[in-house]
Amino acid sequence: MVDMREYLNISSWKDDEWYSGSRLLSPLTSVLGLPIDQVNFVACMLLSVVASFILRVYFNPSKTSSSVRHNFCTVLGLLLGCFCWGLSIFYAFLIAGGCYLMLRFLDVRYVQKVIFVYSMVCLGYLHWLRLRQQRYGAYSLDITGPVMVMTQKVTSIAFSIHDGAGKESDKQKYAINFRIGCRDSYSLSCP
Repeated sequence: MVDMREYLNISSWKDDEWYSGSRLLSPLTSVLGLPIDQVNFVACMLLSVVASFILRVYFNPSKTSSSVRHNFCTVLGLLLGCFCWGLSIFYAFLIAGGCYLMLRFLDVRYVQKVIFVYSMVCLGYLHWLRLRQQRYGAYSLDITGPVMVMTQKVTSIAFSIHDGAGKESDKQKYAINFRIGCRDSYSLSCP
């Protein structure tokens, strides 16, 4: 039986060869003994905690409009996403943009099914890319994890809007009775 690790000559590949995120914190990898993708992820999580404090104190809802808060979160999320996942974050924005356009222009009766199929096809494509680009048995943080969560979010939003259009009383509890805007759509659906 052929060992895939020997067949693919894995020993010559670096652990983080396929990682497309920032390498700014690479000096910390030797100190912490963690790969760069995990160091970046932990750094982003710590920065998110700091940002939540800033949002709570300086951008308090009683002092600041929701527009300013949404803009702050959108810019910070884009920066952290680019830092952690590199340009792969734009796959998430592409999927969210496609879902927003479908929510905006498709009939409410079947938009939830179309968005579900669209987001699952995009997620499947990203998994296929990961299988083709990364080495056998390796782990590297990539955009497929957040896109899986995003697939759940956009599908849930689409079904909630569909439920809001219906007359059935048991579904009205989770229904969204209005069309959401572009900024709100991105803030609800992006990782």
